[in-house]
Amino acid sequence: MDLLGRSLEDLFNLCSRRFTIKTVVMIGKQMISKLEELHQRGWIHRDIKAENFLIRGGTERSNEILIIDLATAKKYRDSHNNHIEYREGKELTGTARYMSINTHLGREQSRRDDLEAVWHVLLYFIRGRLPWQGVNAISTSEKHKKIGEIKKETTIEELCKKRSEFCEGLRYIRELGFDKDPDYDYLRGRLSMALESGGGDSEDGKYDWDKLSAPKGLAIPTTRFHAAAQTARAAGPNDREPASSRPSSTAYRGGNRKETLEAMVEAAKNWLTHPILTAEASATEVYNGEAQTALEGLGKFSKDFTWRLFRPQSPINSRKR
Repeated sequence: MDLLGRSLEDLFNLCSRRFTIKTVVMIGKQMISKLEELHQRGWIHRDIKAENFLIRGGTERSNEILIIDLATAKKYRDSHNNHIEYREGKELTGTARYMSINTHLGREQSRRDDLEAVWHVLLYFIRGRLPWQGVNAISTSEKHKKIGEIKKETTIEELCKKRSEFCEGLRYIRELGFDKDPDYDYLRGRLSMALESGGGDSEDGKYDWDKLSAPKGLAIPTTRFHAAAQTARAAGPNDREPASSRPSSTAYRGGNRKETLEAMVEAAKNWLTHPILTAEASATEVYNGEAQTALEGLGKFSKDFTWRLFRPQSPINSRKR
């Protein structure tokens, strides 16, 4: 079991909701690299947000950034390595603050949408607030619609504060074809150029939060299996259900229980040792006895340790009926 530190959102708040360009660039390059690894394994995340990237804690690599929460992840290639088909009329999946314009339009997500969401996160760190935050509406669907409209109306230059390298990166992402292979090196290069054009700073591995006297903390115990379970759940029949738009949570609303449990066990066998995929674990909440029994059957877990497979607001998991 790994111990992780705080999320990028937590660290952003600790730094008075402003990161220097150097920190944003180093964060961004790590985020892109972690997504590239995930994409190479045939998965898209579909809920990119600041809360879903945590730093590794308690090691010499304490500022390494890891991806968590694969509740809405999806295979974008089939068993024959063919890309999934383009579709429209899809329900929203992800976090409205960061999701791509195409996601707002109900289009099937692919790798480009993960990357656009990453870019939105980076711009959030630079600006402190995105133009579509604070939108009020009479319903969640109306709010999502308004956010999508503001995203479409906001020019790239305005959104990127006329930072040319960020403009070029976002323009490249938004012009990517649905099934086209992203050039991750190009995007990392745009970020490096953004730092160079700023003058002075170099990528020395020292982040803004390293200057704080307060410790980053080792707040979240994690396990590689938990991410596997989340991935398996995403591989099940939950493609129809949207995730919560709130930045702090992801919702799951069902699916065939037997198929989900079987997929979880299979994923655990395949993903247990993968180093970059980690997620929250808890000794106080559990999906249900069936899940625990299935996991213990792998011979990897003790009977007194249980796993939180769903977020607290999920009716499946919540103890507050």
